[in-house]
Amino acid sequence: MRRLWVLLALALALAACSLVTRPGLLFGGRGVVEARLPQGINDNQPVAVDLVVVYDKGVEKELLALTAEQWFSSRSQYLQVSPTDSLQVYSWEWVPGQWAGRQPFEYRVGALSSIVFASYSSPGPHRAQLRPDQSLRLRMGLDDFTVEVIR
Repeated sequence: MRRLWVLLALALALAACSLVTRPGLLFGGRGVVEARLPQGINDNQPVAVDLVVVYDKGVEKELLALTAEQWFSSRSQYLQVSPTDSLQVYSWEWVPGQWAGRQPFEYRVGALSSIVFASYSSPGPHRAQLRPDQSLRLRMGLDDFTVEVIR
């Protein structure tokens, strides 16, 4: 019985450490998205980028199954049928050669993840998932992107 109490205390301590190191998940918070687009990106066409903050496990699972092309073609439908408390969408459109600066976003208590979609014309998912409390730098390549977490 004593071993059970020790394990329970250890589990609670670890959970508390997570909340201390990531207090934004307990209170909500703010972050930024940075991006610089090289010349010639996306066949010299603008790139739409959406950051979706997700609050519902079912919606999160659905969105992670989508490519960026599917997301952008069904975005308005998701926004109409999803409860307003299940997701927040931040949208930008950038052109080749543009420094997009630091774009702010906010997340509320209960955020599960952030999903970034970028509308490249090349095949691929063009999607990335992060913790909602992470600010990020999008490394926009000519036909895909990667994400770097920034402090």
